[in-house]
Parts: sequence; C-alpha cells; structure tokens
Amino acid sequence: MLLDVHEKLSLSIELDGRFHDVKDNLLREFERAYLEHCLREASMNVSRASRVAGISRKHLRTLMSKHGITLRRKLEGAGTGAGAGAADAAADAA
Repeated sequence: MLLDVHEKLSLSIELDGRFHDVKDNLLREFERAYLEHCLREASMNVSRASRVAGISRKHLRTLMSKHGITLRRKLEGAGTGAGAGAADAAADAA
C-alpha cells in the first residue's frame, strides 16, 4: 500500500567525526522521521503503518521501541474500574 502523500525529509547532520558515527547518527534520524511519517499517514495504526513501510508489525514495534516512540490511546472508561488494564492492552495490540 503506497500513499499518494509526498513529504520531504530535511535533516541537519554534523559531518565532523568518524564515518561510522556520522552514519549511525544519520540512520537514527532517518529511521525516527520515517517511522513518524508512516504512523501519521496510517492514522497511528501500527498494522497499517507496517504495511506502508513494507516491514512486519513486529519489526515496526521494535523500531518504535528503539526510538522511544509510543502510542497512547484513550478509550471511553479507560482508567476506571477493573477492565482498564485490559483496555490499555487491547489498544496496544491494535
């Protein structure tokens, strides 16, 4: 599933340093920006974002964790009563 939305990535990268360090910094910035873009375009739906990116949902979740990207969804009644934990888990599983 390809989106018709074109977004340009603008990165500012410091080129002073060792090749591998500069490359790692550039890759880290790209990964985070790309993940955020895919999630926005998929309305924060991890399954749809993984299809857009062409990677497995598990790998997308791994990258999200690596970059500290979390999704928070508020469900009606969440946070009250015994079922709140299950509602949070269901939102994360979606």
